[in-house]
Amino acid sequence: MEAGLQHEATLRQRPVASNSTSPAAQRAPSAEQGRDPPVPLGVQNGSGASPKEVPMKRSRSEQVLDRISSALRYEPGDIRVRVSIIRDYIRVLRARYMDTVFKGALIVVAMQLLPSMLRLWLVAGSSFSGLYGAIAEARVLDAVSVLFKELGWLGPTVCTILAALVLRRHRSVYLLDFALFEPPAEWCVSRAEIVLMLKQAGRDSFTPDDVAFMQRLLEKSGTGESTAWPPGILRCLKGEPQDQSMQAARDEAETVICSCLDSLFAKTGINPKEVDFLIINCSLFSPTPSLCAMAANKFKMRSDVRTYNLSGQGCSASLLALDLCSELLQNNPDSIGVVVSTELITRSLYHGHEKSMLLQNTLFRSGGAALLLTNRSRLVARAKYHLRHLVRTQCTDDGSYHSVYECQDETGRAGVRLSKVLAVRSANTTLQSSDTPAHAFAVRPYAPVGLHARSLLAGATFE
Repeated sequence: MEAGLQHEATLRQRPVASNSTSPAAQRAPSAEQGRDPPVPLGVQNGSGASPKEVPMKRSRSEQVLDRISSALRYEPGDIRVRVSIIRDYIRVLRARYMDTVFKGALIVVAMQLLPSMLRLWLVAGSSFSGLYGAIAEARVLDAVSVLFKELGWLGPTVCTILAALVLRRHRSVYLLDFALFEPPAEWCVSRAEIVLMLKQAGRDSFTPDDVAFMQRLLEKSGTGESTAWPPGILRCLKGEPQDQSMQAARDEAETVICSCLDSLFAKTGINPKEVDFLIINCSLFSPTPSLCAMAANKFKMRSDVRTYNLSGQGCSASLLALDLCSELLQNNPDSIGVVVSTELITRSLYHGHEKSMLLQNTLFRSGGAALLLTNRSRLVARAKYHLRHLVRTQCTDDGSYHSVYECQDETGRAGVRLSKVLAVRSANTTLQSSDTPAHAFAVRPYAPVGLHARSLLAGATFE
């Protein structure tokens, strides 16, 4: 019993003794070195020899507490803080002030060159013929000596211009590639089938005049003989009621968006985990979780991917998404952004009688486009477009605000009202945008671009 108590006391006092012992004492041989430690009571093997000491295992909660305490006690060194501050200053300088530095350096060079050019002009007799004769008669070494004497002190300014030119290269945004939605064959219907489908979908709401009005619009809307509509509405061709459920709209969203992203990643060879920014715009359908969350979950993107879901922006949502992505890329070097533009119509079919709201039943259909934008230098050689200009104009008058307006009619049926002055407002906005210095609304494609991609790039110039 006394041997067991003595061994227990030795184990408890050992850490204290090791901390208080001097290095000299630790190097000195112990008088008890070589002897076996005392054996606790009742712990012996079959041969009577004492077993090796078994270290005491710590519980998981104690290990977690140790890690938390060590993390709280962590203090970064001074050199890390200084490097971080310098890096932040460089990023801010590149993002906000490098253009100003570049333009200022050009002005300084012009001011420095002016006195030298004036002196040369006076030496040549204030005439171009004298200046040309002096240059023709001068020897090469003499000319180089004069130029170095006059312009040699421009070196620091020229170096500043070159450095600013290199540092502002990351602001360029390139379109690596794009992909359009290819609808399944069972989604495609002809104009005659669309009219029949609308009759079946509104057999309890549409009048013959409503159907005739939509048929006339359909013939003038440019709709082809193979137009895509979602299954929730196509089921009306079989005599079944329209499916306007949330699940039907989600199925349409997943088919359109994920199909575009699949094609985009296959064409570009980019892994979904490489995407830094994901922007999806859809005006009429904005569920929870968002469409971005659905796409990020489907393709298992990184946990730190930044997603933006835009809704209620109408036909300008594509340009707004492109503007947002370009701003993000210009302020985050070596990044990749994906923009998806679509409109989901499963739940947006209007069943009333107001003609301005019946327009949406024939103008909209299933479609989508996905673009991959980047500013990575290693991908520039593969890019199809270079974003040159992007103009965004926000109209604040009442006429523009009510030109496309989602509301309810007199009978309480919801829909989107398209005003008669919509085309006029769009033309005025285009003229207003063209007054800006960086106006351009033409797209010069290097490859065939679909209708939805053209509408997505309207207002932006790619070269």
